[in-house]
Amino acid sequence: SIKFAELGTFAYPGGGGGGAGGAGGDNDAEHAGNGGLGVTLDITGEDVDYAAGGGGGAGNGIRDPGTAGGPSAGAGGKWNGNGGPTAGDPAPDGFGGGGGGGGYNPSKPGGKGGAGTVILRLSTVVEGVNTLTASSVGSGSVTMDGEPEGSRDYPVGALVPLVATPADGWRFGHWSGDLNLIASGTKTSASITVLNAVDGATLVAHFVKEDATYLDVADGRLRLVIDVADGTTEASEWLAAQTPALDDVLPFDDIVKRGVGTLTVGDAAFAAFTGNFLIEAGRVKTSVTDPLGPASSGLVRVESNATLHVYSPTTTVVHFGSKPVYFAGEGTDGKGALWCEQQGEGKAAGLPAVRYLTGDAKENWTPRSSVGGTLYLEGHTITVAGAADWSNWVPAIYDTTGNGHVVIALAKLLGADPFRFGTPANTLTIKGNTFFRPFNTCVTHPWTLIFETGAYLQPASSNSWAGPVVLEAGAHRFTRQNGFNWPVQTFFGPVSGEGGLGASNNSDETILALMNTGNTFAGGVYLKVNSLRLGGNGSLPAAGGALTCVNGSVQFCSSTAFHDLPAADFSGTGRVFCAEAAWTRGAWRTRLTKDAAGELEYAACVGGPLLDVKGGGVRFPVTDAAAALPDFTNVCVRAGAYVRFGEGWAGTWAVTNLTGAGTVSNGNVRVDGAFAVSDDLAAGGTLDVHAGTLAFGEGATVRVAAAVGALARTAALARGTVYTLAEADAITGVPRRTDEKGWFATVVDGPAGRQRLQLAYSAGTLLTFR
Repeated sequence: SIKFAELGTFAYPGGGGGGAGGAGGDNDAEHAGNGGLGVTLDITGEDVDYAAGGGGGAGNGIRDPGTAGGPSAGAGGKWNGNGGPTAGDPAPDGFGGGGGGGGYNPSKPGGKGGAGTVILRLSTVVEGVNTLTASSVGSGSVTMDGEPEGSRDYPVGALVPLVATPADGWRFGHWSGDLNLIASGTKTSASITVLNAVDGATLVAHFVKEDATYLDVADGRLRLVIDVADGTTEASEWLAAQTPALDDVLPFDDIVKRGVGTLTVGDAAFAAFTGNFLIEAGRVKTSVTDPLGPASSGLVRVESNATLHVYSPTTTVVHFGSKPVYFAGEGTDGKGALWCEQQGEGKAAGLPAVRYLTGDAKENWTPRSSVGGTLYLEGHTITVAGAADWSNWVPAIYDTTGNGHVVIALAKLLGADPFRFGTPANTLTIKGNTFFRPFNTCVTHPWTLIFETGAYLQPASSNSWAGPVVLEAGAHRFTRQNGFNWPVQTFFGPVSGEGGLGASNNSDETILALMNTGNTFAGGVYLKVNSLRLGGNGSLPAAGGALTCVNGSVQFCSSTAFHDLPAADFSGTGRVFCAEAAWTRGAWRTRLTKDAAGELEYAACVGGPLLDVKGGGVRFPVTDAAAALPDFTNVCVRAGAYVRFGEGWAGTWAVTNLTGAGTVSNGNVRVDGAFAVSDDLAAGGTLDVHAGTLAFGEGATVRVAAAVGALARTAALARGTVYTLAEADAITGVPRRTDEKGWFATVVDGPAGRQRLQLAYSAGTLLTFR
């Protein structure tokens, strides 16, 4: 027999000839012959096609020599004459010959092309033998085709029977080595047949003691069972303690961890393992990279009473690559089926990137953990828990059932990457006292977001949520992360529930945008140095709690003509404005109050039953005399407070009932109902209409006992005393009656050309009301 030690290439004569020359004919005839396909025999005696020869030259009816043939099978000569030596195009296996000569008339075609050259590549062994080796580990022996174990040569392709026979007290376990050469039987069969197809192949028979429990076969799969009954055992130490020592885990299809104890993997004990790792009970704790086999092989399954514990003593990254992990349950000691423990500061260990739930499960985190990847809920609930210090948990989440549920129960959850929620709609719950800080998260699928009582939302950049939002009882804080600019949290879906939304300790760049007009949440909105953006009527529920705004602003950003709104209480500096060209109209239910120092700029036509300016001021920035103003039925401008209009405004602000002792400036005021005496009057308070006039409409009155909407007061005034109620550039239309016996309202000239409205009481006077 022949056995080639090396392969090589050899030049071999032969190859295709060129095509025949074209037949003769009329002038300019183009009857060139095409090159023929080269054919020769290789060393095995089989026909092999090689490169084509050059095309033949064309004849032209004359005896003169012609041009050379074309360079390939598809290109012939176009003129008369002989074919030249031009070779055909090269091909992987050789070159075609030159083209044949051209003929000079139809009865005398051109000649044939010359021979080509072929390169023969020897890539297979025609005949030979391979060496096969069989050996054993433990107590037992192997026979090869009836001969003792060892190394022997067998013809290539021969089928060699191997039989493993254990010694007394031992049993056959499995084969290892070149298992792909087993032609009959399996790696757990004591008798197999091996195909001798690879030189130097090796098969090793492993024998174990009869009482060994670490080796198991289930459904034809060879399993290594690691049982840690209690305490902690290192994986490499456990493998070495077996008889014989298990230094090769490659033959096993599965590794099974049993027992309530902990198996630690701190080295490369399973670095080459390509099968499945099944954690049926207890805990597997690891701190190394790819601890349970290569990143792209096998899977990991964590049962409901077991835990996969990733531990990082500093900032070591423990990862599993693309190896999927299937898990369920709350794990050992309630730590979670997946438990990530980080001791050092900074981003840490992390858990497998590809995860599937097989039941409701918990993941547990300690400070500065970081996990992305993908999570498949499969209709189950995942609870992410732990006392984490801004852990980064941002997997892409999928669940085709629509019944999946994510519960965030961390102390602080940092989303340094966008949260990604797949289709269809599922549910995300933020537990109480949890900070949920998303980054650049735009959830376009209609997931339901539930905030439990005391939950915090802290967007560090602009985020949006398309699905429904449920607020459980209590205020839910919405805060801005320091150091990040222009965060906008937008809720496109309906917001419902007994709770409210609160935004505090932020810059005025922070915006809470409520865009759905079907919102029904009852807890109201609290803003402190923040902005509220409303997308339409109903975005802020009229039947819900009040809007409380401290040094913040409200923006109406739709073209909706009317907004029905709850009560509003503004404090400090703020702004109410519209994004559209036309000012939004509507009404606040029951009241709009302004308290504390600072000015509220009010650029909207939203009125209400009561405007109560308790402190600071309200400015209506209109400058056009024809501009509409908000319609407030009752207005109270208290002492020290003010209402002012844009400089140069010459219009009239018509109010039904007016009371107070503050200032109204840059505009004319007309009272169509009652000018009411308030408690401010007893202290000598006077309403100052500065740079404007005070007029009374037909049927207006001056009331001594005030009863203006929600402002119900009784003035305790002394008889015989004259009180100044108001000052203005001019006071007109003063009513002839006061609706009280003995009281008279009069207008007198005051200093600096101004007029005063005074009220005097005369004992014994009887007024008749008509």
